[in-house]
Amino acid sequence: MLLNRDYDGRFVQMAAGDKSKCLFYADDRAWGWVYSGQLKVTIDGQESKVLPKGWVFNVAPRLSYCLETVGATPVVFYRTTPRARRRPIRKAKRPRP
Repeated sequence: MLLNRDYDGRFVQMAAGDKSKCLFYADDRAWGWVYSGQLKVTIDGQESKVLPKGWVFNVAPRLSYCLETVGATPVVFYRTTPRARRRPIRKAKRPRP
């Protein structure tokens, strides 16, 4: 696993027949590798690909992608995505007249 101020990497498991919501990251890429099972990756503007165990996927910034389990076995994959960063909103200090 990876967790720092910029990236969040986790193992994800999907049951047979599961589909993920389509994801989109505007400023950074998402990537991962298939640990077990088969994963269908659909990236905007490209042909869908079925990735078996050991293959890597890499999604460029500003492209949405969807993930789907293929076959009767569950899939486990590792995915690294940009971490959601929330900057605190602070009142600007203004000099008093």
